Amino acid sequence: MHKISKMSVIQFNSLSEEQKAILIQAPVYIAYLIGGADNNFDEKEVEIAKYTVNLRKNVGDPFLFDYYALAAENFNEQLDVLVAKYENLEAAARTSLLIEELQKVNDIFPQVDSLYAKTLLNSWKSFAREVAAASGGFLGMLSVSYEEEHFLDLGMINPID
Repeated sequence: MHKISKMSVIQFNSLSEEQKAILIQAPVYIAYLIGGADNNFDEKEVEIAKYTVNLRKNVGDPFLFDYYALAAENFNEQLDVLVAKYENLEAAARTSLLIEELQKVNDIFPQVDSLYAKTLLNSWKSFAREVAAASGGFLGMLSVSYEEEHFLDLGMINPID
């Protein structure tokens, strides 16, 4: 899961390949954390996660187009592999592992331009909301479960000053 393409994000130039991979793969972990928090990562959530990462290569904040181009390259495959790896775990155990992965970002963000890191974190939060809202509910209302709601702020990632 650590394959990085020849494309690059200028703001990541000072990072190791492993650190770049952690940041680029964060949406995979966020999608599964949010979608699987209620122990039901359904097809709508999977579809929205895949669609949104791919869409953000060209739509949204131009500051992040290069980032999402990299994230989208292997997103579908990485998400499928992650789900296959952890789908048999209880939700609490899986959530703990996914949070642990996302917390690695806390050691990396201080090495990235603060404006870029803040923009990226805000983008991840909106991505989390899109995944959480994908499952419908009544006329699209009440579609975010209590378990999903608990993680939408991505509180495991330290705020950027």
